[in-house]
Amino acid sequence: MKLAIRLFVILLCVCISATVYGTPAYQMISDIGSSAEMISIGNIEGFSKTSNSIFENPAALTHINIVSAALFSTTIMQEVSYNNLSVAYNSPYGVFGLGYMSAGVDGLPITAKDSNNYIINTGNSFSYKNHIIKLGYAYPLTHYMNLGVASSLYSNKIHTITCTGIGLDVGLFTMIYDIGVSVFARNVAPTKVTYKNSSDPSYSATEKLPLHAVGSLSYPFLDFNLFGQVKYDSVNPLISMGVSYQPSLLKFLKLSAGYKEFSVLKNIKSTTSFGAGLSLYGINLDYAYEISQHIEYNSNSYFSIGLSF
Repeated sequence: MKLAIRLFVILLCVCISATVYGTPAYQMISDIGSSAEMISIGNIEGFSKTSNSIFENPAALTHINIVSAALFSTTIMQEVSYNNLSVAYNSPYGVFGLGYMSAGVDGLPITAKDSNNYIINTGNSFSYKNHIIKLGYAYPLTHYMNLGVASSLYSNKIHTITCTGIGLDVGLFTMIYDIGVSVFARNVAPTKVTYKNSSDPSYSATEKLPLHAVGSLSYPFLDFNLFGQVKYDSVNPLISMGVSYQPSLLKFLKLSAGYKEFSVLKNIKSTTSFGAGLSLYGINLDYAYEISQHIEYNSNSYFSIGLSF
């Protein structure tokens, strides 16, 4: 128990000291969300009951009974294809999880300047691809305290530019009476991604992987579950709030709503979301509707499926 308390304090210190880490430049596609259920409560992380918790707090993998799988696929702004897939297994030695996440756009035009210095379309195109592979492990330190770690392999390709990097996530999950407490840090080591250019062997550049420090709470009240979260994304402190309603007479049905803040450069923006979910015989089907601040698209819809047995 003393070891669990010490680890919990150390992780809290990491979250508090995150502001000195520096401003990142690498784009984290995990900010989109790990599932429709998570998006519907304001992107609050750490309370997933399926294998997609490997993309959030890896300590939440201990919620899995035996085996779990999850799939999330959507298209954002009618252009960006976003997908993630995860599996997890609860063994006698702890819970092991594996996840893959990707986002990309095809058919981006290659432009050039003509003799009059006008920008023209060359007729050729390129793609943008961003990938994350995660390998996670979670173990119950005590009956109430769970520890999780996850290693992330980041890769990115834009035309002839490619980059790779490795990150480490550490998290704790505990119950204090009826209150669920999730605390974790993403990319705790100050690692970088390294860029190469296949058309220029002499080219080399680096960017920092952003440190994310996230603390979340859940509290059951009657047929409701209330959520709150404070997140630091290496740019701004961000707040999220959410609520889910699961009627006692219809346990298979869940309705939810959320509010989240997110960073756009150094500014803080906010949005709201709504969702519904069905849980039948270990199969979870979730839908989320999120209001968008994009000038052309005023909303995004998300669907995800999760299996847990």
